[in-house]
Amino acid sequence: MKNTIVYLIGFPGVGKLTVGQEICVQTGARMMDNHLINNVAFSLVRVDGSTPIPDQVWDEIKQIRDAGLRIIARHAPAEASFVLTNVLLDDAGDRALHAQVEATAEQRGALFVPVLLRCEENENMRRLVSPGREERMKETDPETARQRLNTEPLLDVAHPNRLDLDTTDVPPAATARQIIEHAERLA
Repeated sequence: MKNTIVYLIGFPGVGKLTVGQEICVQTGARMMDNHLINNVAFSLVRVDGSTPIPDQVWDEIKQIRDAGLRIIARHAPAEASFVLTNVLLDDAGDRALHAQVEATAEQRGALFVPVLLRCEENENMRRLVSPGREERMKETDPETARQRLNTEPLLDVAHPNRLDLDTTDVPPAATARQIIEHAERLA
């Protein structure tokens, strides 16, 4: 996999980071996980995984993300591939973010592969309380997550390279392999 941007999209707990790490191990891609960006701010405002984040913090996080995307577009080696992760809901801000990531791929002349990850609700809730999530300042409250899952739809990405995968019963390494094979077919 060369000069590819894989964008893993899904609700908290579906396996975006774990699958992304597997893609990086299997291909040498570089990771820009949403918590790599978010945790710069989260660590300063002491996010605990269940307390709401002040709205103004998201404006600051956007600036961090913008800088990361500019670096990918302008300074990263031409052959480098990247895995990005995010929860993208069907709202104007998240549509703009998706368009920004897609534009970054276009600026690089990179293959853009959006991947929507889902998993069965009970498994998703089980994963939310797994060890390590709180340390990484990830969402850990199953009730908040369940409410969002049932009331706020994920962004319906309309892109010809889109791949939809269910991670409920598939090991992360196998999910990563499916994504890599899809990207290789597209290239």
